Amino acid sequence: MTTEETPPLARQLMQLRQDVNVLGAAVGMLPDPAALHELTSQLANLGQRVEALEMFADEKAAKTRPWDWSLFFPALEDSSSEHHQAAQQAWAELSGWVEGVLGRLYGLVAWEEIHGAIGNEAAKVTRAIPPCWDAHADLIIELGWLCQEWVRVYRTSYGNPAKAGDWHDRYLPGLRKRIATSSAARCRYGHLQDSPPAPEPTRYPYS
Repeated sequence: MTTEETPPLARQLMQLRQDVNVLGAAVGMLPDPAALHELTSQLANLGQRVEALEMFADEKAAKTRPWDWSLFFPALEDSSSEHHQAAQQAWAELSGWVEGVLGRLYGLVAWEEIHGAIGNEAAKVTRAIPPCWDAHADLIIELGWLCQEWVRVYRTSYGNPAKAGDWHDRYLPGLRKRIATSSAARCRYGHLQDSPPAPEPTRYPYS
């Protein structure tokens, strides 16, 4: 999945709709058949462009498919797998996003402070992302869809302020609550899980 920002479709659509309205009003004011025919043709052409842009926006949003880690985990260690390249790309994007966005931007990747843990019920409900997240398959899967939805909201035409609010109000807090029942539940002040860690990703800065 790409993280490149899409063209400003909203502005294009707004401008095209304004042009359509202007031409529509002009059609009723011009009695000349030739001019009327020309304006009608322009109006039809603009309408087709609006429809094409709207279809592109819908297709762009619909192309995002959840990362399938049931395929990606084995493929990361098997270079002959048909999913190896896609798995590497997803792994690099996820690790960069967790470190760059959840870590540096939001400050949510951290161990708990022992002196602040007692009596802090709010902190127990919404946990920080443990730095050992990449050693827990269930957290990798959870963070994967959270990352993909963040990218859709902020870096494609799919996003708008309401969807951004939904991400912050529902998706992120929901994941943080589930950490308490995840395989990383015991990893409050350090990694305590005995299960084999996931393959170490190549770290890239997220930009």
